[in-house]
Amino acid sequence: MNATALFVVIRVLFGSSLQVGYHYVIAGSDIYLGEVALSIVALAVVGFLYIHAKALLQRLFTALAVLLLLGVVIVAAFCVPRVPMEAMDDFGTAGISKGFAIFTIVIMAPWAFVGFDVASFDTAHYKFPPRHNKWVVAVSIVLAGFVYGILPVVSVAAVPGNYGSWQAYLADLDSLSGVSSVPAFFAASSWMGCQSRDLPVANHGTCPLC
Repeated sequence: MNATALFVVIRVLFGSSLQVGYHYVIAGSDIYLGEVALSIVALAVVGFLYIHAKALLQRLFTALAVLLLLGVVIVAAFCVPRVPMEAMDDFGTAGISKGFAIFTIVIMAPWAFVGFDVASFDTAHYKFPPRHNKWVVAVSIVLAGFVYGILPVVSVAAVPGNYGSWQAYLADLDSLSGVSSVPAFFAASSWMGCQSRDLPVANHGTCPLC
């Protein structure tokens, strides 16, 4: 599932660079041969590594997981202090009860945490006693919960200058493209100094790398 969604990340970061070749539409989504080819290559590479270099793949997954966590922590450190307090009070409003809003997220939890079943496939390769599994899984759930929970907060830390509120911004996401179409990316680029090229930003920092 993640491999087939890889082209979505490419669209956000690199625009239409892979939108080449045969084109068709499914449920309103445009699919291009170039993007399909990328997904197939990603699946083939990971499949090859699982067969011939599983130890290397495990180290790679561990490194990527740590990198993801560090990235979220750094972005949160920059963005969360800039979240307006009134924004925290507005979650779940705009005509939707807070209880129903929470419920719509909770019912997605089984899908969001389905990756934990991988632990049962890799237990034969663990280098620590099996009795430690419960602590590894418990810490993993806590850290994953932090990542899933903090990103919505980060997403309301910045709003493009032509929107009056974060609700209006989120409601118009379907008409946006690039970094601006992913609120968490937009907030990070705004507060960490890399102003978006897609939309004007009301507030952004200074970044020596930009």
